[in-house]
Amino acid sequence: MPMRERSKPAARSSATISGRPWKMRMSVVQSWTERGRRPPDHRHRIGARCAQALARDLGAHATIVADRENVVQRVMELTGNRGVDVVVDLTPVATQPIVDAVDAVRVGGTIVLAGIKGGSATVPLDSDRVVVKELTVQGVFTQTGPAYDQAISLLARDSAKFTRLHTHEFPLERAADAIETLAGERTGENAICVSLSPQAR
Repeated sequence: MPMRERSKPAARSSATISGRPWKMRMSVVQSWTERGRRPPDHRHRIGARCAQALARDLGAHATIVADRENVVQRVMELTGNRGVDVVVDLTPVATQPIVDAVDAVRVGGTIVLAGIKGGSATVPLDSDRVVVKELTVQGVFTQTGPAYDQAISLLARDSAKFTRLHTHEFPLERAADAIETLAGERTGENAICVSLSPQAR
């Protein structure tokens, strides 16, 4: 039986990013832009309008509100039913983004898993789809020396852009407020990166 040819472009050109940790996702957006590749589609959740705008400023050409839109359907609309070349999942705990990734990535595409789901998490993954679509699934761990070197290098090249990721700063005695803000439990507060500082007021 003849082998099916993969639909490969000359160079990878698009990606979809999933997950809650905004600063990690914005860094991926900027990293793709820095490398001269087509800026990614950016998936995010409700209550993140500032993250949506920032993603576009950093180079994302489209954004998807995951809680309001059908992610896979929207990705297919954006890519002419082709699917994206690379999916980067940064979502903690939730496993649905992995399922969506298999459906949203193109034949011969790549899924990068960087979100920790927890030891008891079970992914309802159809492995046959991975086989039939000839997908590459790559796990990455970003808390390493080389990863920090790359992050520092990216910051050094354009620190002004990344300053916008730091949206809130709280004094130590307001740690509870900081956690609620980061969790999106405070109306009107669009948090991307929240820090605690003894000097904060």
